[in-house]
Amino acid sequence: ALPTSAQQRDNGPMPPDAVAPQDNGAEGDPVAATRASYDRVAGDYAARTAQVSAPLAAWRSGFCDLLPAAALIADLGCGPGRDLAVFSHAGMVAVGVDASEQMLRLARAAGGRTAAGDI
Repeated sequence: ALPTSAQQRDNGPMPPDAVAPQDNGAEGDPVAATRASYDRVAGDYAARTAQVSAPLAAWRSGFCDLLPAAALIADLGCGPGRDLAVFSHAGMVAVGVDASEQMLRLARAAGGRTAAGDI
């Protein structure tokens, strides 16, 4: 069973309002319910996670520096493409994979290549 909103807020990486919709046709299918939840909050999630800490920014830069030019990067669980866009702009061949179509839509809008998939 998917957690309640209070449990989700206290125990997980999903946004506080990303709980299973009550009537989305996904009853009994936790993967579909999770996908629908991420689809529903994609815009808010993108806005809340757009800014990164200095250590994360430094890590991303260092990661790209370690790779050869045009290296292939699979950004699994790419969400709205925040990191995918950085990798692509750094000259990497980056592909974002996510189960949420709305997250992928945002990742494409940020300039990333995407593929739908569940990890």
